[in-house]
Amino acid sequence: MKILHFTSEESWKSIQNSGFLLPKTNPNNFRLNLSEKLKKMMPFKEYLVGIPMGSYQGWSECKLTERLEKYTSGEVPLLLQITWEKGPFIRDHALYSPGRLENEKGIDMAKFQEKLTNDGYYLTNECKHIEKIIEDSEKIFKNDYLNSTMPLTNYSGQYLAPEVWLPQVTPLDSIKRIPLERLI
Repeated sequence: MKILHFTSEESWKSIQNSGFLLPKTNPNNFRLNLSEKLKKMMPFKEYLVGIPMGSYQGWSECKLTERLEKYTSGEVPLLLQITWEKGPFIRDHALYSPGRLENEKGIDMAKFQEKLTNDGYYLTNECKHIEKIIEDSEKIFKNDYLNSTMPLTNYSGQYLAPEVWLPQVTPLDSIKRIPLERLI
């Protein structure tokens, strides 16, 4: 399987200088209490995270591309082959996404930002109410997202916004930078 990994220009230069793309992301990024089953599926502290090739559209539909750009800058899409057979797992990021919040709770995050304050720059009552809904929903969504974790070997395309986690160190000669336009 090939995956897309997004990074910044600065990080891309660092990868080229070192000759390797290293795993750097904690799989328990929400610092939640994980079940023993989940702990066994993610024995490493750092992983390389990516999107299976052909799945970017699902991320866009779930309104996750903005979040992706926020956390990675989204400047440099890299295509790489999964080489590690043991250790990779996959999650469905659709379960923790702005698209799910909009579909289930009717909250469009872009429009919500406009309603944050009144003319006096105080939080509106509507904002406070919506913030509570978002906070409560995110707790559920985070748990659903984490509990969607399965070994990559068990995955057969059932996720809308799949996210692959690899404990692999990837050599530069196994990485190809691709144009962002190719994904859209």
